[in-house]
Amino acid sequence: MIMGLGLPVIVGMPALITYLILFYTRGNMFSEHRLSGLIAFLPGLVVTCFLMKRMRNHLVKDYVVELVGADIKIWENGRQIVSGPILHCRMNAVRDRVIRIDIFSDVGQISFRARPEEYRTINGFLSFNPFGTSSSSDMETLLSLGVKIRSAV
Repeated sequence: MIMGLGLPVIVGMPALITYLILFYTRGNMFSEHRLSGLIAFLPGLVVTCFLMKRMRNHLVKDYVVELVGADIKIWENGRQIVSGPILHCRMNAVRDRVIRIDIFSDVGQISFRARPEEYRTINGFLSFNPFGTSSSSDMETLLSLGVKIRSAV
Protein backbone atom coordinates (compact mmCIF):
# COMPACT_ATOMS: atom_id res chain seq x y z
CA MET A 1 0.00 0.00 0.00
CA ILE A 2 2.81 2.39 0.83
CA MET A 3 4.45 1.69 -2.53
CA GLY A 4 1.23 2.39 -4.41
CA LEU A 5 0.69 5.67 -2.62
CA GLY A 6 4.34 6.65 -2.71
CA LEU A 7 4.82 6.49 -6.46
CA PRO A 8 2.47 9.40 -7.30
CA VAL A 9 4.05 11.47 -4.54
CA ILE A 10 7.57 10.78 -5.73
CA VAL A 11 6.76 11.43 -9.38
CA GLY A 12 4.57 14.46 -8.69
CA MET A 13 6.85 16.21 -6.20
CA PRO A 14 9.28 17.75 -8.73
CA ALA A 15 6.41 18.95 -10.89
CA LEU A 16 4.63 20.48 -7.91
CA ILE A 17 7.75 22.31 -6.72
CA THR A 18 8.40 23.58 -10.25
CA TYR A 19 4.84 24.85 -10.66
CA LEU A 20 4.92 26.51 -7.24
CA ILE A 21 8.14 28.34 -8.12
CA LEU A 22 6.60 29.43 -11.43
CA PHE A 23 3.42 30.59 -9.71
CA TYR A 24 5.06 32.62 -6.95
CA THR A 25 7.61 34.26 -9.27
CA ARG A 26 4.84 34.87 -11.84
CA GLY A 27 7.01 33.36 -14.55
CA ASN A 28 9.38 36.37 -14.63
CA MET A 29 12.27 34.22 -13.56
CA PHE A 30 12.12 32.05 -16.68
CA SER A 31 11.27 34.54 -19.39
CA GLU A 32 14.88 35.37 -20.29
CA HIS A 33 16.65 32.02 -20.12
CA ARG A 34 15.25 28.54 -20.77
CA LEU A 35 18.04 26.96 -18.75
CA SER A 36 16.71 28.56 -15.58
CA GLY A 37 13.61 26.33 -15.88
CA LEU A 38 15.87 23.36 -15.30
CA ILE A 39 17.25 25.04 -12.20
CA ALA A 40 13.71 25.27 -10.82
CA PHE A 41 13.23 21.53 -11.47
CA LEU A 42 16.39 20.48 -9.59
CA PRO A 43 15.09 21.17 -6.03
CA GLY A 44 12.09 18.98 -6.75
CA LEU A 45 14.36 16.24 -8.04
CA VAL A 46 16.52 16.42 -4.90
CA VAL A 47 13.44 16.25 -2.66
CA THR A 48 12.19 13.28 -4.69
CA CYS A 49 15.46 11.36 -4.26
CA PHE A 50 15.43 12.11 -0.54
CA LEU A 51 11.84 10.90 -0.12
CA MET A 52 12.53 7.74 -2.10
CA LYS A 53 15.56 6.85 0.03
CA ARG A 54 13.65 7.53 3.24
CA MET A 55 10.76 5.35 2.11
CA ARG A 56 13.06 2.50 1.13
CA ASN A 57 14.94 2.65 4.44
CA HIS A 58 11.69 2.71 6.39
CA LEU A 59 10.28 -0.34 4.60
CA VAL A 60 13.34 -2.60 4.83
CA LYS A 61 13.41 -4.77 7.94
CA ASP A 62 15.56 -7.69 9.07
CA TYR A 63 13.75 -10.98 9.57
CA VAL A 64 14.96 -14.24 11.06
CA VAL A 65 12.88 -17.34 10.35
CA GLU A 66 13.25 -20.58 12.31
CA LEU A 67 11.45 -23.54 10.76
CA VAL A 68 11.28 -26.81 12.72
CA GLY A 69 8.96 -29.32 11.07
CA ALA A 70 5.61 -27.55 10.73
CA ASP A 71 6.35 -25.02 13.51
CA ILE A 72 7.66 -21.60 12.64
CA LYS A 73 9.13 -18.70 14.61
CA ILE A 74 9.68 -15.33 12.94
CA TRP A 75 11.59 -12.42 14.46
CA GLU A 76 11.46 -8.87 13.08
CA ASN A 77 14.46 -6.78 14.12
CA GLY A 78 14.99 -9.03 17.17
CA ARG A 79 11.33 -9.08 18.29
CA GLN A 80 9.28 -12.27 17.89
CA ILE A 81 6.16 -11.56 15.86
CA VAL A 82 4.86 -14.98 14.75
CA SER A 83 5.20 -18.34 16.48
CA GLY A 84 3.35 -21.61 16.22
CA PRO A 85 2.30 -24.27 13.72
CA ILE A 86 1.85 -23.30 10.10
CA LEU A 87 -1.73 -23.56 8.90
CA HIS A 88 -1.30 -22.44 5.30
CA CYS A 89 1.31 -20.93 3.01
CA ARG A 90 0.59 -19.08 -0.22
CA MET A 91 3.44 -18.29 -2.57
CA ASN A 92 3.41 -16.16 -5.71
CA ALA A 93 6.46 -15.48 -7.85
CA VAL A 94 6.26 -13.33 -10.97
CA ARG A 95 9.43 -14.19 -12.88
CA ASP A 96 12.22 -12.07 -11.41
CA ARG A 97 10.09 -9.00 -10.62
CA VAL A 98 8.39 -9.84 -7.33
CA ILE A 99 8.13 -12.72 -4.88
CA ARG A 100 5.31 -12.79 -2.36
CA ILE A 101 4.91 -15.34 0.43
CA ASP A 102 1.94 -15.28 2.83
CA ILE A 103 2.34 -17.46 5.93
CA PHE A 104 -0.69 -18.20 8.11
CA SER A 105 -0.36 -19.68 11.59
CA ASP A 106 -2.77 -20.04 14.48
CA VAL A 107 -1.22 -16.96 16.16
CA GLY A 108 -1.25 -14.64 13.16
CA GLN A 109 -0.11 -14.13 9.62
CA ILE A 110 2.78 -12.43 7.90
CA SER A 111 3.52 -11.53 4.30
CA PHE A 112 6.98 -11.30 2.78
CA ARG A 113 7.44 -9.36 -0.45
CA ALA A 114 10.70 -8.94 -2.30
CA ARG A 115 11.33 -6.73 -5.30
CA PRO A 116 14.76 -6.65 -6.94
CA GLU A 117 16.76 -3.45 -7.19
CA GLU A 118 17.19 -4.16 -10.88
CA TYR A 119 15.71 -6.74 -13.20
CA ARG A 120 16.04 -7.90 -16.80
CA THR A 121 13.50 -6.66 -19.32
CA ILE A 122 12.21 -8.70 -22.25
CA ASN A 123 14.99 -7.26 -24.42
CA GLY A 124 17.60 -8.49 -21.95
CA PHE A 125 18.62 -5.07 -20.64
CA LEU A 126 18.85 -4.34 -16.94
CA SER A 127 16.20 -1.93 -15.68
CA PHE A 128 16.37 -0.04 -12.37
CA ASN A 129 13.48 -0.54 -9.95
CA PRO A 130 13.22 2.54 -7.67
CA PHE A 131 11.19 0.64 -5.05
CA GLY A 132 13.24 -2.55 -5.16
CA THR A 133 15.18 -3.28 -2.00
CA SER A 134 16.31 -6.88 -2.52
CA SER A 135 19.37 -8.36 -4.11
CA SER A 136 19.18 -11.48 -6.25
CA SER A 137 20.42 -13.60 -3.31
CA ASP A 138 17.60 -12.21 -1.13
CA MET A 139 15.09 -13.19 -3.80
CA GLU A 140 16.51 -16.72 -4.02
CA THR A 141 16.51 -17.06 -0.22
CA LEU A 142 12.87 -16.01 0.02
CA LEU A 143 11.89 -18.37 -2.79
CA SER A 144 13.67 -21.29 -1.11
CA LEU A 145 11.98 -20.40 2.21
CA GLY A 146 8.59 -20.56 0.51
CA VAL A 147 9.40 -23.95 -1.00
CA LYS A 148 10.59 -25.30 2.38
CA ILE A 149 7.44 -24.05 4.14
CA ARG A 150 5.18 -25.53 1.47
CA SER A 151 6.93 -28.89 1.73
CA ALA A 152 6.62 -28.80 5.54
CA VAL A 153 2.87 -28.15 5.42
